[in-house]
Amino acid sequence: SNTGNSNLFAGVDAGTNNAGEFNAFFGALSGQTNSSGNSNSFFGSNSGQANTSGANNSFFGKDAGATNTVGGGNSFFGTRAGLNNDSASNNSFFGYLSGANNSEGFDNSFYGMEAGFSITTGASNSFFGKGAGYRTVTGANNSFFGTSAGINSVSGSENVFFGFES
Repeated sequence: SNTGNSNLFAGVDAGTNNAGEFNAFFGALSGQTNSSGNSNSFFGSNSGQANTSGANNSFFGKDAGATNTVGGGNSFFGTRAGLNNDSASNNSFFGYLSGANNSEGFDNSFYGMEAGFSITTGASNSFFGKGAGYRTVTGANNSFFGTSAGINSVSGSENVFFGFES
């Protein structure tokens, strides 16, 4: 219905149901179901498509944050970054498929292709490097640095790994 104020949309069905304010949606279906979310920036087809009330999000890349509904304060950059994020907030995912399966984990920082790929509910993790923390699902307060660092950590918490496949 597009009843919100101070918005800018470009692309087929971008912002179709928007009633929020201060949003910018660019790309087919970006922000399509946004109803009350404010101050969001979605760039790329399907980016933020399922967002309803999530606010203060920045999603850049095809399918970035596509299933986010209520999560807020997230920054996802790269194709499918934060793809399955639903209600998680305050995450920063940079790189193709980084944090792709995160649904409820919060306060995570993943940098690199497929960094934090498998995480679903883990919180307060910092993964830097291609595939760092790739198999981590529920771990918390971990710091992994390097290509495939922490590759075998699935649910461990409060760990630090440095280097290739450490």
